[in-house]
Amino acid sequence: MRLRCFDFALVAGLAAALCGPVSAWGVSCTTESQMTQAERGVFEQAARSLGAQIQAANVAAVRAQTMASVAAQFGPLSATIERVAPEIKQASLTVDALYSLKATDIQAGEG
Repeated sequence: MRLRCFDFALVAGLAAALCGPVSAWGVSCTTESQMTQAERGVFEQAARSLGAQIQAANVAAVRAQTMASVAAQFGPLSATIERVAPEIKQASLTVDALYSLKATDIQAGEG
């Protein structure tokens, strides 16, 4: 069994969708081809680490690596991790795409 993609955009999108009405707005989006090799390496390692924690059903570790606004509403995501972990336990994780979404200059309530 092969799990195709565990990148930040996918995980953040999944977390936002599962945790209720959380908006995700990106002022800028950097694609993998626009990143330096070092930036890609950091993102890929983080995605692999997060994916491995999900495979192991290590909910506490996933929550610790999750941004605060999602971690505060982690119940639905926790249940999903516990439900899918046995199904993906033996999967080979691959990172097929990386995106860096930045919204640091968005003010609260915008979007």
